[in-house]
Amino acid sequence: ERTSLRVQLHASHDIWLIRWGAGSRTALHDHGDSAGAFAVVVGDLVEHRPNPAGVGRRLRRTLRSLDHRPMSANHIHEIASETVVEARSVHVYSPPLANMQHYELTPDSELRVLQQGAIALGSADIDSGAVDTLGSDDRAANG
Repeated sequence: ERTSLRVQLHASHDIWLIRWGAGSRTALHDHGDSAGAFAVVVGDLVEHRPNPAGVGRRLRRTLRSLDHRPMSANHIHEIASETVVEARSVHVYSPPLANMQHYELTPDSELRVLQQGAIALGSADIDSGAVDTLGSDDRAANG
């Protein structure tokens, strides 16, 4: 199981904490119009990305505790906890994460949109307060 919590929401950015249970993962997704970065705080996470050449094997990158990864607004990836140990990460998006698309990679290495969705903003004041907008059970593919 993976749980996500938006801990800060500002006009220019938002910050999320994510707990990754053993074997949990996101779907292949983007972050809408938001660029961002994430850092692994505890444990190991693995990022899988489509090959930018459009053919061949997906790219795989292991991020260990204290590793970080910047992401452009057009970054598409999936994140997985592939160990038996729980992981935790911090994610920052700018502008605040408002929508995402989920994809599948076809056998021809093409991306096909499966789902588009908005991220609920919750009822927190825009300058403070923690809001659990995604909840648990992997209801959103934030990564």
